Amino acid sequence: MAAYNVGMGHLYDARRLARELDRDPDIWVEFQEVLPLLAKPEYYQDLRYGYARGTEPVRYVERIRNYYDILSNALNDSDTYIEPLHSYPETMAPPPEEPPPEEPPPEPPSEAPATEEPPSGEPLSEESPIEELPMEEPPIEELPMEEPPIEELPMETTEP
Repeated sequence: MAAYNVGMGHLYDARRLARELDRDPDIWVEFQEVLPLLAKPEYYQDLRYGYARGTEPVRYVERIRNYYDILSNALNDSDTYIEPLHSYPETMAPPPEEPPPEEPPPEPPSEAPATEEPPSGEPLSEESPIEELPMEEPPIEELPMEEPPIEELPMETTEP
């Protein structure tokens, strides 16, 4: 959790520093005493990732652990079972959904004469035929390349 708050690089630094100070980096009670040292120049100058606000991850983890304790105590004291979201034991699984009834195959579109056109302003319906026109690329005309005229700007001269 502390890495989420301060970054993994700073945790690596703090773990190395904890070992140098004869603290166990795997025990939170000891490790939380080392993290605030990352903000002190005498410690962070020799670390790979440098300065970090080490008190912030300590407070962050403490708040999460306190919230966890509150929830755990509330659940242990209550007689009500709260089922986790999206978790269904086999005995409580929702009934399987039945497949939808089979639909008859769609009818082939009717062939309409190509001369019919829809009234203007109405979109073509699926039954209206669309005439396919051959695609030809228009010829590319080569235009003569003329250089634009260069306008001469008056030069300002400064005399000493």
